[in-house]
Amino acid sequence: RDKEAAAALKWLRRAKDLEQIEPELKIMQNNVKVLRSSDER
Repeated sequence: RDKEAAAALKWLRRAKDLEQIEPELKIMQNNVKVLRSSDER
């Protein structure tokens, strides 16, 4: 039980970190798309 609770807490913390990282990842993906499209011209 305690191990399960600890694992759940770890997962929740990781999920929170992902929420903070996700917008940055989207921005990076958009930047890559822009770079690729400018290379094609």
